[in-house]
Amino acid sequence: CALPILFLKLIAQNCSKFVIFAPSTVKPHKSFSINIKAEDQFGNTAAGYTGRVELSSDQIKNLPKSVNFTSKHKGLVIIKGLRAGRKGVARIRACDKKCNLRGESNPIEVDQQAQLKLYWGEIHSQSYIADGRGTCDEIYEYARRDAGLDFAAVSEHSMPHNDFDDLETKWETVRRATIKHHQDRQFV
Repeated sequence: CALPILFLKLIAQNCSKFVIFAPSTVKPHKSFSINIKAEDQFGNTAAGYTGRVELSSDQIKNLPKSVNFTSKHKGLVIIKGLRAGRKGVARIRACDKKCNLRGESNPIEVDQQAQLKLYWGEIHSQSYIADGRGTCDEIYEYARRDAGLDFAAVSEHSMPHNDFDDLETKWETVRRATIKHHQDRQFV
């Protein structure tokens, strides 16, 4: 007896804060990117958020003074080509004064001598194929775009409701999504 598979669509609430994903370590004057996400109180991307967000940092050169979230951004803005100045710990702050929303990045260690780079990722995600939610493409898109991760893996497993005769097709679905979303030295 197969159990029915139910799909739920999450609808984010209004934006309650900003989350800024930045690299944990950078070398001075080396280019890097940040993701600024409008987030609801439950951690979902507030895709409907629009507004002017002021940005500030003591350490980050060429940080724009503000960024405008429009409906085309779907709650997330990526800023590329930023550079840190002197050695130390930097943070980036975001503020929408009109809506009283704020956010601050993770600490960014600026160090010319940094030998190792810290990477962030998720290696245990399941799609609808097993007992998870969404497609393999959605998992990878969320990991890279919304969560600002450096790597992710869809790690499906057999469930009693799976059709064991169709495992090869399901494996091929995971494999193709993994290849599609791989960006050498950017997202693995």
